[in-house]
Amino acid sequence: MNLPYSFKGNHSYKVPKNISKNAYSIFTHIYKKRVNFFDGRKIRMNEDFLDVYSRKNSEQVIQLSKTTYFNSICTNEIASLEIRSASDTTYRFDGFTLVKSYEDCNTKSRIFKLKESVCSNHIGISTLLLTKDNYVILTMQGNKNYIESKKYTLSASGSLEYKDKKGCKTFGDIIVRGMNRELAEECNIPYASII
Repeated sequence: MNLPYSFKGNHSYKVPKNISKNAYSIFTHIYKKRVNFFDGRKIRMNEDFLDVYSRKNSEQVIQLSKTTYFNSICTNEIASLEIRSASDTTYRFDGFTLVKSYEDCNTKSRIFKLKESVCSNHIGISTLLLTKDNYVILTMQGNKNYIESKKYTLSASGSLEYKDKKGCKTFGDIIVRGMNRELAEECNIPYASII
C-alpha cells in the first residue's frame, strides 16, 4: 500500500444526470428511516489496484479524486434499490445497473471496474481496536445511524475524508490516518494514544 497517489487532473465526481433525477425518491427513502445524515468531502478511487499494478513500477500511481457522502448515497447506496412509478409497476430506476453490466440475453453479468463505474466509490475504512490488556472493543451503532443502525460493529468504521490526505506521501499513509481518525472519533480516545 506504499503506492504514491495523485489527485492532479482528476475532476471531482458528479452524480450523472440520469441518476440525479431520482434524488427526491432516494432522500424520501432515507427520510422515512428517520436517520441522521451528514454530508462531507470524501476520497474516491478512480481505478482498481490491478490496473495500477499492471503498469511499470515508475507509473504505479493510484489516481484519486474528490467526492462527497451525498454522492455515495445517490449511487453506491442505491445499487440494491428498485425505484418504480407510483402509478404503475414500470421501473424508473434499477440500481443494479450502477454496479454490473448485463452482457447478453442469458443474464450473464460482470461487475464494473472502477474506471468504468458511474458510482461515487468513496473509500470505506474499518478498524478493530485491541487494548493493551488484550480486549477487543466493539461498538454499537446508534439508532439514528443510516448504516447498520442498532447493530454491533467493529471498533470504528467510516470512510476516508479529503482532509486525511494532508501531509501523506503514500496511499497507505492516507488509509492509516483515516482509520486512526475514525477510531479516535468513534471510541472517544485521544488520537495520540493510538499506536
